[in-house]
Order: sequence, then C-alpha cells, then structure tokens
Amino acid sequence: MLYNLTTKNQHDEETSQEQLVSIIIPTKNSESYLNECLTSIKQQIHPNIETIIVDSYSKDNTQTMAQTNNAIFIQQKGTASKARNTGIKQSKGKYIFLLDADHMIPPNTVKTCIETIQKNNIEALILPEKSITTSSWGKIIAFEHNLIAEEPSLAMPRFFKAEVLTQLGEDEDLVFGEDWDLYQRFKKQHFKAVVSTEHILHKETDSLSKILIKNIFYGRAFKKLVKKQGATIYRRYTFLPVPTKKFIKHTINHPSVGAGFIFLRFFRILFFLIGVTTSFVRKDNGE
Repeated sequence: MLYNLTTKNQHDEETSQEQLVSIIIPTKNSESYLNECLTSIKQQIHPNIETIIVDSYSKDNTQTMAQTNNAIFIQQKGTASKARNTGIKQSKGKYIFLLDADHMIPPNTVKTCIETIQKNNIEALILPEKSITTSSWGKIIAFEHNLIAEEPSLAMPRFFKAEVLTQLGEDEDLVFGEDWDLYQRFKKQHFKAVVSTEHILHKETDSLSKILIKNIFYGRAFKKLVKKQGATIYRRYTFLPVPTKKFIKHTINHPSVGAGFIFLRFFRILFFLIGVTTSFVRKDNGE
C-alpha cells in the first residue's frame, strides 16, 4: 500500500513552501535506524514532502516502520543505486533528497536546501555529515567524516533538482562509489553544487568487524569504479584523503582519536586490498 507524507499543491505557480520534495531511502534490515530517520523527516518545517523507501526484502520490521510513518514503500532486490533509481522514477517532487536509513536531518534542513538552491541558481547541494556516536570506533569514524567535511571536493551532493537527477541517475552496475561516479558525471555536464549550511546527522556503527567486512566488499567492487572513472577515484580513497597539515591540526586537538584513525585507516586499506585481490582471483578462476 502506498502512502504520502503530504499531498502536492496543484497550483501552476508554487511558492517555495508548496514545492514537493521527494526523499529517497534504500533499506535492508534497517529497523535499528529507520524510525529515527523517518521521525526527523516528519519534523521538517517544510510541509510538502514525500518519503520513498525502496527495500531489499528486509526480514525485520523495516516495512512496518515505513508504513507506520506513512512512507511510500517499494520492495525490490538489488543494490542501493538500483533502489535509488527506482525511487527517482517513482518520485513526483521538484527536488530529490538522497538519504540513508542511518541518517537524520534537523527540522530546518529541507526548507534551507530549497532556499539555497533557488538563491544561488544551482542544481545540487552538498550537506556535510555530523556523526552521532558514543563508541570508540564511532568517534574515530566521526573524526574521518570531519576531515572530509572540510574538503568539499571529497563530499558528495545529496539534494538535487529532480530534472537533473532524473537525467543522470546512479550507475546500477556500481555497488561501491556510485555517489562519487554520479558527482563526476554531474560536473561533466557543467552543473553546479555548493556546500550547504545545513548538515546530515549520521549514526555510526560501533562494530569494527562490520567496518572491515564492508571494506572487503568495496575492494571486490573497486575494479568497475576505476575502469569507469580512472585515476580521479584515488584521491577519494587514498590513505590520507586530506592535506597533511589539516590532519596534523585535527590530531593535535584529538591525539588519541587521531592515532585511532591511523590504525583504522591502515586496516581499512588492508581489508580493501584483500577484496581487490580476491576479485582478481575470482576472475582467474572463471567465477
């Protein structure tokens, strides 16, 4: 059954308040995070939002949470990029906001994003992430996110004019780095994005094993991304993605977390390389 959080105003001329925003969220067994994400959407000052959840047949309470919060719920097997493309096709908004289930947004976010795009005559917005965590590993990942947030060239847009995102879409053959690929194609079309004053709150995992296993998965998928984007991808996924001076400055302020970042980054890359290696072995074995 399909539900909308709000109904689009049918007047030909819409004010910024009347403009529909479609928020698209891919999910798979996301009950641990989803309710807080949807609650933050319902608390938006902007009144006209539809939420579209594209779910890869979750076995937990994801569907119940989605429908309880009056979101459009679609089930479809596949990658996150395929889910987002399905959401894009289903969407009716003038703007599209790409979120993940472990994201939350402050109440003024959507309203400010619309106003910023209109004022600057641009096609998309980059929203820096602020991490929410109490665990040691989560704080280390937050340190990493804070570094990247100060490098706009490494951050990805999430709030788009709908016609732009409909034109570009995400590459469904990519299971890793699809956001980077989208942004590179966005820039090649001479579209413009700026960094928003708003931000996304990101609930970090506290599981080191999940982090490292995910990097094996990313490593296996890396060949496709490199083949498509070439050397441009290496800066995003190098050991230290920001200038050394900036890293030292942050480490002086947070020495224990900075040391943890180096430790985690080393093992991230190690497990990533294991994934890359296994992808070549599989090919050699004809898999």
